[in-house]
Amino acid sequence: TLVANMASDAAQQEYMPAPNEAFQFIDSKGEIADEHETSADGRSLNSFFSLNRNFLDKGFDYSVVAVLGPQSSGKSTLLNMLFGTHFAVMDAYISRTRTTQGVWMGVSHTEGPKDAEAVVVLDVEGTDSRERGEEDVAFERKTSLFSLALSSVLMINMWMHDIGRYNASNTALLKTVLELNLQLFQRSLGAGTTKTLLFFVIRDHTVTPLDALKGIIIRDIEEIWKSIAKPAEMTNSRLTDLFDMDFAALPHKVHQPEAFVKEVTSLRERFLNPNHPESILKREYRKGIPADGFYPFAYEVWQTIKANRDLDLPSQKEMLAMYRCEEIAEAAFTKFVQELVPIRTQTDKGVLVENYGAKASELLNNTLQEYEKPASRYHPETSARREAQLRGRVVSELFEVFSKQITRLGARAIQHFHERAAEVLPDPEAGTSPRPGKPSPSDITNFAEIAKKLAQESFEYFESNARASVLPDSEWTFQEEHETLVKVVEKEVGRLRKVYIAQLLSDIKDLLDETIAHNLTRVFDKAEPDMWAQARKVFQNGLETSEEQLRKRLVGFEVEGDAADEYIEQMRVRAIELVKTKLRERTEYLPMRMAKRFDEYFVLDERGLPRRWKKDDDVAAVFTSARERTEVLLERFSLIRLKPEDDKVVYLTKDEASQDLKPTGQVRQDDSRVVLNIDACEATLDRFRKETESAYLQALRDQESAVRLTGVPGYIIVLIIILGFNEFVALISNPFLLLLTLMVGGGLYVVYVLNLGGPVRGILESLLASFVDKLREGMQKVDAISHPAPPASPSRPPSAGSSRAKRE
Repeated sequence: TLVANMASDAAQQEYMPAPNEAFQFIDSKGEIADEHETSADGRSLNSFFSLNRNFLDKGFDYSVVAVLGPQSSGKSTLLNMLFGTHFAVMDAYISRTRTTQGVWMGVSHTEGPKDAEAVVVLDVEGTDSRERGEEDVAFERKTSLFSLALSSVLMINMWMHDIGRYNASNTALLKTVLELNLQLFQRSLGAGTTKTLLFFVIRDHTVTPLDALKGIIIRDIEEIWKSIAKPAEMTNSRLTDLFDMDFAALPHKVHQPEAFVKEVTSLRERFLNPNHPESILKREYRKGIPADGFYPFAYEVWQTIKANRDLDLPSQKEMLAMYRCEEIAEAAFTKFVQELVPIRTQTDKGVLVENYGAKASELLNNTLQEYEKPASRYHPETSARREAQLRGRVVSELFEVFSKQITRLGARAIQHFHERAAEVLPDPEAGTSPRPGKPSPSDITNFAEIAKKLAQESFEYFESNARASVLPDSEWTFQEEHETLVKVVEKEVGRLRKVYIAQLLSDIKDLLDETIAHNLTRVFDKAEPDMWAQARKVFQNGLETSEEQLRKRLVGFEVEGDAADEYIEQMRVRAIELVKTKLRERTEYLPMRMAKRFDEYFVLDERGLPRRWKKDDDVAAVFTSARERTEVLLERFSLIRLKPEDDKVVYLTKDEASQDLKPTGQVRQDDSRVVLNIDACEATLDRFRKETESAYLQALRDQESAVRLTGVPGYIIVLIIILGFNEFVALISNPFLLLLTLMVGGGLYVVYVLNLGGPVRGILESLLASFVDKLREGMQKVDAISHPAPPASPSRPPSAGSSRAKRE
């Protein structure tokens, strides 16, 4: 506390060098100072104005700022810190008594040169003072009305904890002042009408957001404006026709001294810096009275106010009624709050309150009855006004609970939609294997009808419970929450529609695979000359079947017209991709297919048996024909031909000289129909030609073998039979030799019939070569053992006549 006081005092020292510079404009008895009369300190009002930068010469370049508020609420201190004035302030360490008596005046200036605009500051005696008591409340109203009539900006200093209270927040005082201001000084609206800024300074601000406090104050002021009596000329006028409102919040001066000084400094900038973007002292708030006419104008205003008896105290009955009705209303409201606790707790936990509207009506009626019974004994008008305020507070509390109830009800309605959807609709993740007892997504044929029914159930659930939650004869509504529910449900229906349509498209994809892919595999495997005609037939039949199924199913989703055509187009694209995928799969086996097709044309004969080459067969012609008939497969598998006119397109051609492939130019390499580009085709063709060369050479060898076997003269055969007759008799008479002969002969016959002479001959040649090599190696080893080498002689080489030399 000591540190806080030191910081506060240090902040004030900048603005309070001498407390005797302020001037008492109206004394505590209600007498206004004479402009020429000298006061006890030797100053007159004229001299006071002259000493403050010749205020009387300012013309219209000045503003008037007055402050209203409870006694001892820090008004004088705030003015001193804002405008550098030197009003007397209370010493809180001594006592809390009235310091400012009547109306005191100070003069400040905005930032700038010596001729800067002046600011007349009025420090008004605080309201609700102990010294004046209840008998002099009229003086408070008179000084307040005086301040309002003169001010460009009327500052209303109020404690945050008093906001929402009728007397503590000066609401009653403002009502009387505004009403009499209209009657006495503002008879009509016109071109010369000037506005006054009501600047509310909220003291000791803590956690409540400023916007929330602003809303409460604005509603209170607007209610005051609606309730006051207005002149006939201003019956339809609005509060904003005469007043603007602004707000500022200040932290606690003692407990938060640094924050307080910071906020006050910021507020000072707004008052005294005319270039500030949120400047407060605007020209449109000035009353249009020249500086040298300020005193005469103020004098006439005060005399008018003093002569008006409407500012006298209300009757004793009214005062008693105001006091007692306030107590009764507070007691009834406290009881109401306690009874509301169980319901509020239930809604805070997210639990719905059944028939909340009836319960709220019962609470409201009980509270009003609790008030009306004892309050009916007091002044009727005062009692009725306080009852209306009590009703407003109770209804406000009930509406807060209602808002939570409706919010929770909307969430529960959405949950209800999800639960019902889970009951009647299949799990979109189940695919074609749903849980037992539940249909699969593929079985949904009337999704739109089901979705509308589910949505309607959710809406009816919400509306029935929401109507039961509305307070009878109130203006409560749940239209906004209902619209939000509709949007959420529609969004969820759209999501489910997308999920089930996606599953439907997956089913159609499976149908395409079943009707197109499987049949295309057989067509591509056969690779007949009319392969693409067959493929187009399969493609078209599958596409028509799938399109019929898809259109029929989309009707259940209320997808028709352009939207349905879009899905059909997606299916068509999918079908084309399926053909392309299937063709790519078969092209991976194209080299094997070409080898098999070549064998059918070259290695095998018309019966499918291995070909036996004869002397007169043209092996080269058959080979060339087989290869050309096989190479046609490259043209068939390299390009998708789903349109009849594609059959006329030639993709590949051969160079006459080199026999290499090259594109014809009728189709671009980046065309979507191309499956095998020219490089892939050339690689496949090169591989095929290399693999078929060995078959050609083997055919030539087989033909040569056949020529040798069929080239033996007939007389040689007769001679062999005559000379070998004895051996033949010996062979058939010896069972062992006969069996061996039959086995060898049968083997040779099989080799001949199957045209395996070439391979068998190759095997025999390999075995013979291996045998010869082994025999040569063995002979070399025997020779080495039989003739070992003699030891070397270093003295002389071997003689020429040695036995070794002779043997060599």
